[in-house]
Amino acid sequence: MTNEEIWQSLPEVKATGGLDPESYLYNLGKPPTAIAIAMIHARQFRIYRECLVRSDADNDNIDSWITTLGDLEKVEKVVNHLHVWDILDVEGPVAEFVGQWIANGWRQQAVSQFPGLRIESRSEENSNGVEVTVWTSH
Repeated sequence: MTNEEIWQSLPEVKATGGLDPESYLYNLGKPPTAIAIAMIHARQFRIYRECLVRSDADNDNIDSWITTLGDLEKVEKVVNHLHVWDILDVEGPVAEFVGQWIANGWRQQAVSQFPGLRIESRSEENSNGVEVTVWTSH
């Protein structure tokens, strides 16, 4: 499906007669929703113990994963993941679209913060729905 087809397939959009995304946000959106979306897309990262981690990640939790897994790339993949269904009650093409958009944003943000690192990201469907992950190639 194209982005436009995904947008037009949403029941909430159909109920408005097919408003475009900008008009939808202007008429029905709320500032906290827009800010939350922007913050998720442009996630901030930091380096902790040679790992790229989300800025809100708990150091004790990271230490525990380092002890358990040992491999820093695996630690980053555990710490830096998001299930789309944890933020939206969607599945199928909508979840895939949102997941890819977040993965692209996370990668762009991490690259802009740490241009010397080899940053990877992905959005994939697995048993936990669509999962977004960002990590560095160590």
